[in-house]
Amino acid sequence: MIIDKYIDGKSSGRSSYTGDIRRNLKGCEELPLFAFNNIECYLPCIDPTNLSCDQKYFLDICTAISSGVCSSDLAKRQQGTLNLARWLTTANRILRLYISTSDPSNGLITLVVFILRVYSPKWFRGFAHHSIKDGARHFCLFISSSRYLPMKYRDIIEQVIPRKAYFVAPENMLSSMLTDERCHIRNLSARRFVKAREIGPDASSGFVLVMRPRFEMVKSVTK
Repeated sequence: MIIDKYIDGKSSGRSSYTGDIRRNLKGCEELPLFAFNNIECYLPCIDPTNLSCDQKYFLDICTAISSGVCSSDLAKRQQGTLNLARWLTTANRILRLYISTSDPSNGLITLVVFILRVYSPKWFRGFAHHSIKDGARHFCLFISSSRYLPMKYRDIIEQVIPRKAYFVAPENMLSSMLTDERCHIRNLSARRFVKAREIGPDASSGFVLVMRPRFEMVKSVTK
């Protein structure tokens, strides 16, 4: 999940970790529940029948922490096999550990807030809207939702963001604009397509190699 290893140390295998938080992830479903502070989480409407068991658990545990109430049935459910390569099950267990920790550390709270504010909205929006026309919107959401992070963690995020910069290529941005809910944005995109056809070369008979665009984050200055 990008920042977890910087908060809690690197993994020592596919299912073992060196940090204090992730060492407690195995068997966390057996821990008793404690009263916990709710953390708001805004998720898109998802049909749970389309989700796997692990994905359904992720939706339910995010909703529970957002509301501040977790049922005993949810607390007893399995979160999926712990595996470093499966970020979803790691996120499930971190959230489950949070509701069983009477005095969560700053590191655990940071991870939980990141999962609820950044990772889960991005994951569920990508699941519900997986067309290429939605790529630029997901990219912008990821950037905007991570701005709350302290600078030391924001710098980590900003190292990863350029890897997804294909979605800010002009053709992908225009595709998202063409399907925007605002009429003036759709009209602007259509005019750009028409203008490009008027001045651009005819590439209808060949292939176009799309390079990942150069993308740099502008550092915000805080006084």
